[in-house]
Amino acid sequence: MVALSHQTARQLGYSSEAEEAGRPFVEVSGRKGLGVKADDLVDTLVEKALAEVTKRNAELPEDERRRTAGAIAVAAVRYFMVRFSRGKVIAFDIDEALSFEGESGPYLQYSVVRAKNILQKLRERDGLDEAGVLAKLGGIDAAELAASHEDHGLWASCSKRPASTRSLSRR
Repeated sequence: MVALSHQTARQLGYSSEAEEAGRPFVEVSGRKGLGVKADDLVDTLVEKALAEVTKRNAELPEDERRRTAGAIAVAAVRYFMVRFSRGKVIAFDIDEALSFEGESGPYLQYSVVRAKNILQKLRERDGLDEAGVLAKLGGIDAAELAASHEDHGLWASCSKRPASTRSLSRR
């Protein structure tokens, strides 16, 4: 069953009788007149994501910011819905789903972009393509992969910027 957090119900324009009754979530029920259309939910998520994308990347063209916000919104809903087991009540919360930190679709997207940037830096710095990186990883002891930054492990060396670019700002 999918329900709404009290905050999300308020954001979508529903009064929260459940909150007054002390229930932990607002039950969505078409028979009771409380239904949420997927398109309306996604539109709300897109607008909230667009505000965040604009705050972080105001220099991007409007169409690019909207495209990015749409991808973030869809990832937020998809990941939020699959992270729970089937037998549990899912109390959907817009802010939790759109979080750029923790266990969320947008955070996973950020992680993929970060990994791509690290691979791009390796390509530029060492001339390695993905096959080259995989070939080098094949011969590395698993302990090296788990080494922390202080241990100067593989991840630390992959993400280090070459001396010539250390003064550049992070993107």
